[in-house]
Amino acid sequence: DITIDWPDAAEVLPERIPDLYFGEPVVVAARLGRGAGGPLDIAASGRTGRLPWAAEIRLESARGDGIAASWARRKIEATLDSRLEGAEEDAIRESVVDIALAFGLVSPYTSLVAVDRTPARSREAALRRSAVPNMLPAGTDAAAIFGSFPQTATSAGANRLAGFLLLAAALLLGTVLQRNPK
Repeated sequence: DITIDWPDAAEVLPERIPDLYFGEPVVVAARLGRGAGGPLDIAASGRTGRLPWAAEIRLESARGDGIAASWARRKIEATLDSRLEGAEEDAIRESVVDIALAFGLVSPYTSLVAVDRTPARSREAALRRSAVPNMLPAGTDAAAIFGSFPQTATSAGANRLAGFLLLAAALLLGTVLQRNPK
C-alpha cells in the first residue's frame, strides 16, 4: 500500500505503484509541471507488515537528462501498453513518436542515425583521387596467394579462336567430300 503525494501537476509513471519486496527497489518517475521550481517536498507512505510508515522526501536537484529519459521510457511503455485497453494504433504511434523524438529515444517506431559532420577537408581544398588498396593482412602478397589475375572476365578470345578453327575445318571437309563423293 505505497502512496506518494506529488504536486498536482506531476505525471507519475507507473500510475499504480507496485508492491515493494525485500531487496528490490521501487522506481517511480515523475514529470513535474513547469511551475514546480526550487526544492520540492513529496510525502511517501505505506505499511511495513502491520505498522504504518511515512517519510517526507525533499527533492532539491532531481533534474537532468537521465531522469527525463527514464520518465520518457516509462511513458512510451505505458503508451504501448494502452493497446491492451483498446487504444487506436494510429494514436499510439503518434504519441510514441512525439515522445521518442522529444527525448532522443529509440522506440518501435523510431531509430537513431549518427551523422558525423566533421569536415574531412576544407571547402577550398581540391578533390584528389587515389587507388584504394585491397584489404589484405599486412605483409601479404596478393600474387603469391591468388597467382596472376586474368585480364578478362571470360575466355571469349579462346572460344572465338576455337570456333573459327572448327568452322575452317568443317568447310575444308565439306569441300573434300564434294569433290570425292564415295
